[in-house]
Amino acid sequence: MRKCLPLLALFALFMRLPVFAIELSLEENKAESGTVGYVDMEKVFKMYPLTKTSKDKFREKLEEKRKILQAKAAEIEEMKAKAVRLKQEKEFAESLKNMIETAQKVSESINLQSSSAPAVSLELSSSSISQVTDSTSSVLQVDASTAVYTPAISMPGVGSLPLSHFKFSVSTSPAEVEFALNSLNASILAAQESLRETRDKFDSEMLEYQEDETEKILGRIYIKLKEVSVKEGVSVVVDKKSILFGHKAVDLTDKLIKELKEDY
Repeated sequence: MRKCLPLLALFALFMRLPVFAIELSLEENKAESGTVGYVDMEKVFKMYPLTKTSKDKFREKLEEKRKILQAKAAEIEEMKAKAVRLKQEKEFAESLKNMIETAQKVSESINLQSSSAPAVSLELSSSSISQVTDSTSSVLQVDASTAVYTPAISMPGVGSLPLSHFKFSVSTSPAEVEFALNSLNASILAAQESLRETRDKFDSEMLEYQEDETEKILGRIYIKLKEVSVKEGVSVVVDKKSILFGHKAVDLTDKLIKELKEDY
């Protein structure tokens, strides 16, 4: 069974901080040579309170969807377990059918000598039924006084139990049990397909949510970055990771983080 790996992968993606190179040309400084500033966007994104809030919401949504998937998976496992039981019942029902047919043949060949003859038990060998009933054997109880023949299961430490004592979830008919088993297997396949579709749907929803939240966070950061840049007289701002070589620039990182926290 496939687990919730795609959803967890999305969460890992959301936890990774995006790295964007930013170039901001301010209208107020067009006529000037301006000053270059830089921002450590990874640090800003991490320290912004809205980022933590978004991650917490992401975890909550992820957990909700994980529980739904687990519930669906549990239902499938329950149906599979029922299918195993039905398969055993089918084998048992086939064994009982053979046992009863054999018992009828044996009973027909019995010559009752006296109406007062004691009851006897004839053991019938059946390899298939022994596989199903675990160390039990089938016997035919014959009451010679009334000529009543009762198929039964002999269980060690318990004795002989009539077949009516054993309950079947569907029927004692092998054909009816097989029909129920085939229907259940079809339901299992449908449930598995539904689980795959639900998982794919959740993956898409979480990816869309992650993208929307990231866009919202970055949008607020950019707006506040422009305000800080104007205050500091900076014309162009780049991401710290994008700087390969250059003269001294203004670091706006801490000032930007402070402004973002105050407005949160």
